[in-house]
Amino acid sequence: MIDKLTPNVLEYVKNDSVKAIVLKGAGGKALCAGGDVAALASGITKDGEAGSINATTFFRDEYLLVQLIATLSKPYVALMHGITMGGGVGVSVHAPFRVATEKTLFAMPETDIGFFPDVGGTYFLSRLDGEIGTYLALTSARLKGYDVVSAGIATHYIPSDRLPALEKRLAEATANSSSDSQFELVNSVLNEFQADAPEGYKFSLGGETRKLIDRVFGKNTIQEVVAELEKNGSEFSIASKKTILARSPTSVAVTLQALRRGKTLGISEALDKEYRLSENFMYHHDFVEGVSAKLISKPARIPKYIPAKIESITQKDVDVMLATKANSPSPDIKFINGEDFLDYPYKFGLPTEQEVLSVLSKGTKQQTVEYFKSNNKPGVSRKVAEREQTPPKVARLVVRDDNEQDHFNTETFVKDLLFEGHPVDTSIGNLQAVVDGVLSALSATKKIEINEWEQDIKPCTHILNLKQQEASALKQQSLSHCSKCDLNENLWLCLVCGNLGCGRAQFGGVGGNSHGLAHFDETQHEVSVKLGSITPEGSADVFCYKCSDEIKDPELAKHMAHWGINIAEAEKTEKSLTELQLEQNMKWDFSMSTDDGKELEPIYGPQLTGLKNLGNSCYLSSVSQVLFSLPEFQKTYYDPAAKTLDLVADPANDLDLQLKKLADGLLSGRYSVPSNESAHQRGIQPFTFKHLIGKGHEEFSTMRQQDAFEFWIHLLTKISENSKAKKEHDPTKIFEFQLEQRLECQNCHKVRYRTEDQENLSIPVPARKEPQTDESAEPTYETVELKECLDNYTAPENVEYKCKSCGESAGAIKNVGFHTFPDVLVVNARRFQIINWVPTKLDIPVNVPDEIFSLDKYLSVRPDNEEVVSDDEDEEEDSNKFIPNESALAGLEAMGFPRTRCEKALYHTGNSPDAEVAMNWLFAHMEDPDIDEPLVIPAGGSNSASSGPSSEQIAMLQDMGFTAPQARKALRETGGNPEAAVEWLFNNPTDPGEDEQTVDTILDDVSPESQPRGDASLPANYRLKAIICHKGRSIHAGHYVAFIRKPIGENGEEDWVLFNDEKVVRGGEIAEMKKYAYIYVFERVK
Repeated sequence: MIDKLTPNVLEYVKNDSVKAIVLKGAGGKALCAGGDVAALASGITKDGEAGSINATTFFRDEYLLVQLIATLSKPYVALMHGITMGGGVGVSVHAPFRVATEKTLFAMPETDIGFFPDVGGTYFLSRLDGEIGTYLALTSARLKGYDVVSAGIATHYIPSDRLPALEKRLAEATANSSSDSQFELVNSVLNEFQADAPEGYKFSLGGETRKLIDRVFGKNTIQEVVAELEKNGSEFSIASKKTILARSPTSVAVTLQALRRGKTLGISEALDKEYRLSENFMYHHDFVEGVSAKLISKPARIPKYIPAKIESITQKDVDVMLATKANSPSPDIKFINGEDFLDYPYKFGLPTEQEVLSVLSKGTKQQTVEYFKSNNKPGVSRKVAEREQTPPKVARLVVRDDNEQDHFNTETFVKDLLFEGHPVDTSIGNLQAVVDGVLSALSATKKIEINEWEQDIKPCTHILNLKQQEASALKQQSLSHCSKCDLNENLWLCLVCGNLGCGRAQFGGVGGNSHGLAHFDETQHEVSVKLGSITPEGSADVFCYKCSDEIKDPELAKHMAHWGINIAEAEKTEKSLTELQLEQNMKWDFSMSTDDGKELEPIYGPQLTGLKNLGNSCYLSSVSQVLFSLPEFQKTYYDPAAKTLDLVADPANDLDLQLKKLADGLLSGRYSVPSNESAHQRGIQPFTFKHLIGKGHEEFSTMRQQDAFEFWIHLLTKISENSKAKKEHDPTKIFEFQLEQRLECQNCHKVRYRTEDQENLSIPVPARKEPQTDESAEPTYETVELKECLDNYTAPENVEYKCKSCGESAGAIKNVGFHTFPDVLVVNARRFQIINWVPTKLDIPVNVPDEIFSLDKYLSVRPDNEEVVSDDEDEEEDSNKFIPNESALAGLEAMGFPRTRCEKALYHTGNSPDAEVAMNWLFAHMEDPDIDEPLVIPAGGSNSASSGPSSEQIAMLQDMGFTAPQARKALRETGGNPEAAVEWLFNNPTDPGEDEQTVDTILDDVSPESQPRGDASLPANYRLKAIICHKGRSIHAGHYVAFIRKPIGENGEEDWVLFNDEKVVRGGEIAEMKKYAYIYVFERVK
């Protein structure tokens, strides 16, 4: 079968006239009942090692075909009509389209013959709902008809009498279709022929049976599975236990562990691991014995497996079977197709339980059914009903919102807003159908929330390749406290050497002296596990210091057993990192009370509306509150007299409309009312705005926590671009100003000036530690005055410099001062340092004046008696000068990277405004010997995006098949970053691009001469308007709030208002928080 299928599939892939592949069984009774394992076993018995090698070669060819099918670029339809077992499973279950009929009989009986579910079974079965796949693998249970669809094995159920017509229709439909639409076209054809389950159908593995399967077969060892079955004692459990005990103990034990491993692997890696596992079984006694006893002997006999009992199987036995043999005599496997994926890329069957639960958490049962029925899929209602009452397993850190249906009854009316809201009769025309469609559809909010934020913990390369030192059983006494101090909680066991060290101090009063981290610094042993978090089910907090992240250990039981710890006997005694972070998300200690313990006063009214936390969205909330507290943004986006917003064709993707909608929500006061559940507001939920402003951005499109200053820059960039595109007023102009750089040659004393456009000031805060007696305590820092930070920023400094006038390299003195001043000055106080390659915040207090203060002394003034280099003389130098993107540079410096490294990273990544690209370059080049050397630019090598894309960059994209105008526009849109330009082109395939004349016009339009930035007049007096504060050690974790100075009450008396997500209160710890703010916003006082 394999010898014929593989070359035919390869030919079909190459043949452009073949639009889809349909696989069906010959004779109509089976797709395929499996390969001839009897012949393989006989060959091993007869020819010894040569027979084993031949058998392994057979499996290699089988796996080559399976991987090819799984990664095909053309639609592949497997008609699983009749018996589908063994090799028949391999050529069907990895297809995007899998059709079951009433005569389908599915099973994976490999454990019955001393083998394991091969042909990708460890990958496919481990991805079925719950533990269904584990149950099928260990018991070889058979599924028939519609059960195959309910289990997630088949994507469509089509009665067998419709198959001939289906094949004809597929051929007709795909004959003249384009390759881009093939998969959707095939799916629509299959949907035409599919049927629902027979009347009265119930899933054989559903209901209470399913709950039992998940509980029992979710155990980590085969001994635990059998013990749980015996403990349950139901008829189903007794039968399952009897079946498993009749199997090869080695087979079922290895199968269980292989399934757990397969869930973490990509398809190609899983198949490669299975291939090597099949080789190990070819050399194992139980495979030949099982096949001989069950298939060759007439009559069949009871196999004599070695070992004979499950209790005799050890973890070492399993590990030996799962290991890849060194110097293996069998040929390596080299897959035909280089494609790989962690999860199947196509979803044409019923939704998975996790998908159902995700949507259920945000809507009603009916809304969930309607959402998934958009794919015209029968059986959705049953699936939703099956899981509706089953709470999702709490294995991840998830941020969910309350369900409105739990709190409100909804009544619906249709009114004509053009005629003062008069009621409308819904019986007119097809109005009722329209109303029903609107009510049953998921709102934009709910569609976005389906992708709710979850902390998805996965293994890393360090845990997957963990090498433990010599095994030993740790004494109980050595596990009672940290090896370096007396702490007996928050203890972390090094999985490499067995050292026990205390962790870092945690939120909620959990103590720690960071001795576990110190152990990593000394030994570079990457992975540790928190002892108090281990559960008998095999879950625990595992942390990789090298990745600086929480990870998953798929072989935790094995790794702990190495140190004599049986996790089956473990008892969870401490909160996990997940539980601590959930608590932290809700209780960040921004004080909501006065010094005498009284709760701060919630306030309501115009400009006092809170923003509901959408799941780590506090960075967006804080930035939005500050921006819309500024008169320029209020004037641009909010019209109190307007009754409705503008009508646009695509409101969800119109940034101008979304900003007006957000402004109305924040400023009108309509939503600033107490909620029924608490004294605070419910807060508005800007889902669509968040989705739009983050669209296409690697970080802001996710539900992870982000850096508020990076988001500030990103948001203002988007607003400015949108205003220019629409040729409308740009409110971000209030932040613009210019800095002037003065360079004086130390030899000839000629001076050159350069002005740089700015939208913010990112200044470092000097870190001076205070003396402390306890070395293990967290360091504290001296208070710094804002004036000192500004003085340092503008102070003269000696720099390397070769003067064009005198030709000497005597160096120069560089000064920076304000050439113009902005209406609103934004200052980012940089308190971050890179520690272990991770940006870490330092708690350095900064004194910021509350009263009006002057910046006059920082104005750059040119003396009359100095010799200034002329523009003509300086032109050559300027043409070869790299001018880094200021917003990206500020973002990188805010993370603690030195300026030299930042400029070098931006230069080598095309000077993109996206700091993330440059940061990745920095992490990849940390060890470069010249990383701290000044940037040397070859002649004509400036990477400034302002000069337009180079001919080399355009030619490179032309070589990829794009036109010169397309390449030119893509490079300009992405700041000259070639990789980002390619992505932009794929996302905008119909954009014709722009010619050189268009680019020149664009550059002229944005030139500094046509767009004056700031005002050089004096006095330059400023007053603090708002601050954005951050609590937490990392810029990508913790919590952000905003304090804004606002007129309050009828008298308009000014006071500070704290915006903490949906909570809006008067006062707060402003004096203290000013010292530690992350972003300061000053208004110019004229």
